[in-house]
Amino acid sequence: MTRVRTGILLVIVLGSCAPLALVQDHQHVATQAADIIDGAKTPDLIPDSAAWRLWLIAVTAEDSSKPERATRRQHAFLRMAGVVEDDMVIADFILANFKNDYASLINSYNNSMGGMPAKELRAKRDSLVQATQTSLLGALAPLSVKNLRNHITREKASMKVAREVQ
Repeated sequence: MTRVRTGILLVIVLGSCAPLALVQDHQHVATQAADIIDGAKTPDLIPDSAAWRLWLIAVTAEDSSKPERATRRQHAFLRMAGVVEDDMVIADFILANFKNDYASLINSYNNSMGGMPAKELRAKRDSLVQATQTSLLGALAPLSVKNLRNHITREKASMKVAREVQ
């Protein structure tokens, strides 16, 4: 008899809490969705600077357990973007500079312990991305440039980015 009462009480408690959990989850999802730009739905809302930044970070990332694969991995990204073989060495040099400068910028920000405002970090980051983009587009062959621009525009459809606070 006691088990039956305990079981009934448990069902009543759980049944009364379920609607509250559903309401809270719904509110959280609605708030989160408003702050995210989904490139699958609206790729034109993703700024070029964000698309280039995400692409550059993806291309220059490497598996720390297998650094010897970094060049092959990077070349695979570049080929997928339509960069011709003759431009690989030039792209490698520019991307290596981006990777080092970006890591230095992030380390500087992290080491400043709040001394560098987030707005300043975003400005420096965007400046670095723009400089790298300009270097790549100025140094590569016209076909590579055209292919790379088109590739990054297409990639926006698979990106989700947070709206930046001004």
